Amino acid sequence: LTSESDSLPPALDARIKVLLTLLFVLAVVSTPGDSEWAFLAYAACLGAAWARSGLALGSFLKRLAAVLPFLAVIAAGIPLLPEAGPAGGYNTGLAAGQEHSKVLVLATIAVKALLGAAATILLAATTPLPKLLRALEHLRAPQALVLTAAFTFRYLFVLSDEARRMKRACDARAYRGVFGSHLANVLRRL
Repeated sequence: LTSESDSLPPALDARIKVLLTLLFVLAVVSTPGDSEWAFLAYAACLGAAWARSGLALGSFLKRLAAVLPFLAVIAAGIPLLPEAGPAGGYNTGLAAGQEHSKVLVLATIAVKALLGAAATILLAATTPLPKLLRALEHLRAPQALVLTAAFTFRYLFVLSDEARRMKRACDARAYRGVFGSHLANVLRRL
């Protein structure tokens, strides 16, 4: 729940990290779908940032895997896209005259989502949340967003502590029902 290091690079202020991440994500999203070299360059930048961060590869990939269910939902909807209609179908950013393959649409969405998520994961993993929240306040992010994130962070610890107490009470009573096994699985992930 806390950041693993504060080293992306350590001299950078949290506000600069937030702005760089935002600019990176905007650049990735606005890049045309057929710009493979640009996406490789983005991935190389993220690789360098990851190497500098000190974040374990397994931890990074585990966090990045959280995007996969959302991509699966998008993939399920791709066959429903119109080939070309009044609106022209989905805009992949391909040059005029190129085929709008549904596979290319999915690949473009997947690459952009994974790159954006990876940048966000690196930001969250290398910047302690209190510094990140202060940076968002200084950058005039909506106060409701900052307060919601702060309360969520605060009460995750309260809820995890309460879940541990419930688990201990279940163990003391030798309860091994469905609730106890689910609770044990949740606690293992924390």
